[in-house]
Amino acid sequence: MERRSAYSGIGFRLTFFLVALCVLIGGSGGYTILRFQSVIAPLEREIPDVLQELDRTQRLSEIASTIRYFDELLSHSVHNFIFTGEEIWEQRYPGKGLSRCLRRDQHLVGYGLAT
Repeated sequence: MERRSAYSGIGFRLTFFLVALCVLIGGSGGYTILRFQSVIAPLEREIPDVLQELDRTQRLSEIASTIRYFDELLSHSVHNFIFTGEEIWEQRYPGKGLSRCLRRDQHLVGYGLAT
């Protein structure tokens, strides 16, 4: 009859426990990776769209700023022309600058402008 040492049973149990622990950790890691990928996938589609919308909003803000500038310039020029009668105020307003700006960026505002 063979004699088994007391350590052989403990060694087997310890090995079995470590293998089971590795399988459990590996399985939970794999599950975590799959869940992470399912969270990341929509973000990969949404982030470029959000960045594109931010760029469009920034460009629209620049257009609005340009329009406000030309509006103030025109209002000031008309006011001075009316009160002084000097033709320099009538010629000061660069009307083509506003039209050029609007035509260049009309695709951002969603409608066409007459030339």
